Order: sequence, then structure tokens, then C-alpha cells
Amino acid sequence: MKKKFCLMFFLIVNLFAHTYSQTLKEVTQYMLREQYSKAKSSLLAMMKSDPKNFNLHYYMGSIYLENDMTDSARYWFMEGIKGNPEAALNYVGMAKITLATNPTESKANADKALSLAKKDAAVYMALAEYYLSGDKKDPARALEMANKTIEINKREMMHYIMIGDAYNENNDGSNAVKNYKLAITMDPKSPVPHWKIGRLYLSVKNYESGEQSFKDGLALDNTFSPIHRDLGEIYFRKGKNADAIACYKKYIELRDRSNDVELRYASFLFYNKDYTSALATLNALEKRNYDNIALYRIMGYCYYETGDMIKANEYMQKFFSKADEKKIITNDYVYMGKIYSKDKKDSLAIIYYSKALERDPSKVELYGELGMLYLTNKQFDKAAEMFTAKINKTQPTANDYFQLGRSYYLNEKYTQADSAFSKVIEMRPEITMGYLWKGRSLASIDTTLKQGLAKPVYEKLIEVGKADPEKNKKDLIEAYSYLGYYHYAITKDRAKSDEAWQNILKLDPNNKKAQEALQLNKTLR
Repeated sequence: MKKKFCLMFFLIVNLFAHTYSQTLKEVTQYMLREQYSKAKSSLLAMMKSDPKNFNLHYYMGSIYLENDMTDSARYWFMEGIKGNPEAALNYVGMAKITLATNPTESKANADKALSLAKKDAAVYMALAEYYLSGDKKDPARALEMANKTIEINKREMMHYIMIGDAYNENNDGSNAVKNYKLAITMDPKSPVPHWKIGRLYLSVKNYESGEQSFKDGLALDNTFSPIHRDLGEIYFRKGKNADAIACYKKYIELRDRSNDVELRYASFLFYNKDYTSALATLNALEKRNYDNIALYRIMGYCYYETGDMIKANEYMQKFFSKADEKKIITNDYVYMGKIYSKDKKDSLAIIYYSKALERDPSKVELYGELGMLYLTNKQFDKAAEMFTAKINKTQPTANDYFQLGRSYYLNEKYTQADSAFSKVIEMRPEITMGYLWKGRSLASIDTTLKQGLAKPVYEKLIEVGKADPEKNKKDLIEAYSYLGYYHYAITKDRAKSDEAWQNILKLDPNNKKAQEALQLNKTLR
């Protein structure tokens, strides 16, 4: 609702500009740029010079409503009605305030305003905006009110903006853009129509057209702060985080200080991985007793990313203690899972990762995280279940099959392990890992070595591992050890057995097993 109030305020001030031309135009500019303190100062001065103009109370109340200060807004609207019961705009203000809490009273106030409108374009525009507010919007009624203003003044830019808004709210983008473009012809120097067109494109994810519209608006007025904000949103969604941060920084510089805006800025810094700067902004907000649960969320995220698990946990706990279930997003559970995982509190990490998957099954990477936790906790069936799910739901990697194979192997399901490690070899034939674990699996099936199931696998490992003996030393030693035992026990080929043990000594001259095996072979000759 906020940004629509800002546009509404701009319209109404312009409609009265013939009476308070310079001062009201200044208020217009302050409101558009979200410089509310300056706007209030100007309005107070106007009230002092013309205390009987109770329409001004509506403008002041709108500023407070714009900033979610409902009680203050209500005070100004009611004072306006007390001062002049015929001041229709203040009834629109009260209709807006009661829209969510008392629809009957809200409608009565809107009807009262309409009955007092007397072909006043400002009142019709305020009512049009009212019908576009709240959860149950009425675009048709808003369009009816906006069209009444055209009958009064066909040259006013903001009339076409409101008509465009009504069409846009009714999902009629073509007519919305048509009217926004008509607004440009009414005031070619204003950035507002370009801003509205850009926001429409932003809402339908047409980022290129939206970016161009915003740039067209800034070319007319580079101090128009909301365009910097919305252009920043486009850059953020396009992954141009540095540009998004620059836009938001400019937006903050141009408007009044706002905790909500600074929180959004901190979120941009977070997504740009500038966690230190984000925390500086967030800590300053906390010191100002900023009451927003998202503050604790982003602080928890940032502290995790900077490695401070104690504070990460502290702030995420604050977040969960204050957040309504509807406000919790999947990433909240994910970060809680990450924090507990880092703290080696695996059972808690499993709980939160599972909640994240329940909330959003598309987070398929969490199957891998859960699989590793189950592996660590020796819950091998569960681990295999998670890695199988990840493989079935994603483009699997060799590591996915490797971890699946380990889950089966450690659970003594060697046949399934062998199949998984075969996939590792298929995907990464140039590394020894797959051959090593496939060899282990086959050796565990063929415990007597009589079938020699692992022999060709270990021989292939040696062939591959020789490319970098130092890197693959440990795996090569295991493969040669198998062959040494195999030829000693099964083929009785002492020469081949000796060769295998001697190859181990070339890699590790102090290897006691190889030394003892060679000595044993020597005594048996």
C-alpha cells in the first residue's frame, strides 16, 4: 500500500497546486523522494499560515500512513473531520485505516467521501487508490473513480497513472502501459510514468524492458529515489549484486533514513557475500531497537557465513522464538541445519534439514547433507535412502554414487556397493577412488580370495594410479597388498607375490607388512 499512497499524495498536492503552488510542489517532491520529515515540516508551515484548510490534515495523515504509523494517521484524519465535517479527503483517510479491521466502517467512510466529492478530482483519485488497497481490491470500482477525474481534467498526468494502476491491478498490462504512456505525453519531463512502466515490467520479470524504463526515468530526474531502489531490485534479480548495492546505496542517500530500507540494503550486502558490511548495518539497526524478525534472520545467516556459530545460533533462536509459522521460509531451516551440523549436533541438524525438505522438496541438495549426517551417525540405511533420492532427483555426480556406495559398504551390503562404485568408475575413470572401493566391495564378497573377484579391479587401479604414484600412494599400497596376498594364497606364484610386495617398498621403504610378507615368501621357498 505504501508506494500507492505516495503517488496518491503527489496527485492530490498537484490538484491543489494552484492555491499553494510553490509550497505544495515542494511537498510533492519531498514525498516522491520519500523525504517525509521535510514534507511534514512544509505541511506544518502551511497549516500555520492557513489553519482553516483541513484538507491539509489528510496530507499529513497520509504521510504517517505511508510509514505505517496508523495511530498518528488516524489522529490527523479525525482532527480534519472535527475541523470541517465536509472535508471529504479525511473520510477517505479513515476508510483506508479501517479497511483491514472493519470493512463495514471502511465502506461507510468511503461512501461518505463520495457523497461529499462534488466533482472534486482529488477525492475521486483518493477513492480510486482506496479501491486498489487492502487484500480485497476492486479494480473495476477504482477505474470508475479514476475515469471521473478524466471528465474533470483530461490533461492531468496522474489521472492516467491511476487508470493505468487500475488496469494493472486487473492484470491488463496492455491497457496499463497504454495509460502510463499517455501520462508521458501529459508531462514529458516527469520520471513517474517511466517508473510505473518499469515497475510493471519488473512484476512480470521482463527485466530488460524494466531496466530501460527506469533508466529513461533517471535520465529525466536522477534524484528520483524510488527508481534507484527498483533498478536495484532488477540488478539483484539479474545477479548483478554489486550494481544492486550501488543503486540501493544511492536510494538510501536520497531518502529519509528508514530501518526497513537499511535492512533491505543489508540483505543485498549479504547476497553479495559482504557479510562484514552487512553485519555492521544490522548491528546498528539492533542498537536502535529495530523491531523486525527479519533482522535476526539475516544476522543469523551472516554470523554463520563468518564462522561464528555461537552468535549464529543465538540470532536464529531469537528469530524462531518471534516468528509466526507463516513467516518462516525454507532457508531458515536450512541455516539452522547448517549451524547444528557445524556444531556437530547431528541429530538437531537432521531435524532442521528434514523440515526444510518438507517445506520445499525442490531443495534436493539437502538429500546429500542428510546422507552425510546419517553416515556420520552410522545410520547407513537412512544414508543410502538419502543418496538414492538425490541421485534420482538431480543430475548425479560421481561423489553422489561414491557416498551411496560407502553407505552400502559400511552396512555390509557389498553387492549394492559394488554397483554404486562401478558408476563412480564410469563417470571418473581417471581417478583411483572408484577402483579402490569397488575392489574392497568385491574382496568383501570373495572373502576367501578363491574367485579373485577384486584382482582385475586392483590391477586397473594400479594402471591408473601409476600416473601419479605419490598422490595415489595409499591406494596403490592397498592394491599391491591384495595382489601380494592373492598370489601367495591362491596362485602360489611366489614371484608375483614378491613383485607386489617389492612395489610397496618402492613406495614406502619402511612398510612392515611388505617386509614381513617378503620374508615369509623367502622362508617358504
